[in-house]
Amino acid sequence: MPDDERCFLAGLVAFLCGHLLYAVAFLQLPAKLLGLGLVALPALALVLLAYRWLMPHVGSTMKLPVALYILVITGMLLCSALTMGQPPAILIMAGAWGFAISDLAVAQRQFISNKGHPGLWGTPLYFISQMLLAGSIALV
Repeated sequence: MPDDERCFLAGLVAFLCGHLLYAVAFLQLPAKLLGLGLVALPALALVLLAYRWLMPHVGSTMKLPVALYILVITGMLLCSALTMGQPPAILIMAGAWGFAISDLAVAQRQFISNKGHPGLWGTPLYFISQMLLAGSIALV
């Protein structure tokens, strides 16, 4: 994890682009609004909890990028829900949620503290999530 804020911001932008591209990929499948209805409340709860937990610890120059990142992650979660009913949906949704939750470990380490060793759960969750998302292609 870079201590330099500019390097961290560059990584944040790169991962933001990754979340956006996943959302675009999910939208290539036929959409089911039922999935959106089922996931909207948990996604809203996650974004509100993450925002309230994180923002008091984020410096003024990073507040806007972090808030934007949180919104993009939420959009990715909602787009993943639209795949419900499609063969790869369970892998897509599990991978998207795992990716989003693993980002909380990064946020904890970067902005709050390294107590609890967030990398011990965040890093494996990130890689498992990426494998689920990559594996979902086999079911399309």
